[in-house]
Amino acid sequence: MTHTLRFLMAAALVAVTLSGCGWFEKKKTPLVGERVSVFSDRKELEPDKDAASINITLPAPVANDSWPQSGGFANHAMEHLEIGPSPQVL
Repeated sequence: MTHTLRFLMAAALVAVTLSGCGWFEKKKTPLVGERVSVFSDRKELEPDKDAASINITLPAPVANDSWPQSGGFANHAMEHLEIGPSPQVL
């Protein structure tokens, strides 16, 4: 290739690369209307005082023999899995 052709190709590559930077876009005008905070009417969150008295029961743990795909099963619900007595990172 000639020096001029290389320069033109490099200039085109730089122009295409910079066109994705947003330098050439016009500034967007803000939407018309009043801005209202969606959290303005909420009060501070407090824990439920009766939650400590709720009994939670889980089904029996199940040993998982295989992972058919990434994430476990197609529905990604592995339910209540059993863990061994001495877990370790592999």
